[in-house]
Amino acid sequence: MVHFVIGRTKTGKSTYCLEQFAQAIGGCVNRQPCYFIVPEQYALVTERKLLHLDGMKDRALLRDEVISFKRLSHRVLSQLGGLRHTRLEDSGKVMLLTQLAYNCRDQLRYYKELHVQSWQLNRILGLFDEFEKYAVGPDTLLSLTTKDDLQGTLRDKLYDLQVLYSAYTDAFNQIGSTEGTLFHLALQKAKEHAYFLHSSVWIDSFTGFTKLEKSFILLLMQQ
Repeated sequence: MVHFVIGRTKTGKSTYCLEQFAQAIGGCVNRQPCYFIVPEQYALVTERKLLHLDGMKDRALLRDEVISFKRLSHRVLSQLGGLRHTRLEDSGKVMLLTQLAYNCRDQLRYYKELHVQSWQLNRILGLFDEFEKYAVGPDTLLSLTTKDDLQGTLRDKLYDLQVLYSAYTDAFNQIGSTEGTLFHLALQKAKEHAYFLHSSVWIDSFTGFTKLEKSFILLLMQQ
């Protein structure tokens, strides 16, 4: 069953949810874990608020967690398998994109010198992260470049981003996994094993959701 807590800012919605969460985890021990999902940057603050509630002092969270979608997907994979995939650090991603930009330089229109523009590489990688979060693939970018009302530099940029993103995803899939790949794998594993069956879940402090997060929410509702 889904419950929505609706109200204006500063009317106690988050406090109410935390109190309900505290009440749930203080009940029967023979139950499935409870999860309080918040954005990554709010996890620590929310957990501190939870442990300062009446009845929660001097207690530890063992099976129950204040957690983000990213950490929850990692938790699923750590228990059901899938974290064996190689993951590149930020420096490795920069090196990979530098090599790909050099290899693709003859195909590029606007970013021909990208392989020697270190300040641009992190900006492009940031765009790739956003593409992945919102399920924007190379084909989507390519289709945009064919629009008649798109001219000049913007068209060239989109075309280059499509070339680079396509090469980047292909190379990445051969040597490791992106956060999006791990997210999809976690969804698949959680669905196959009914990982969240009978679990209670609270979601708070979000201003919006990415397409991947919406897929996770749909799975939670179905189980």
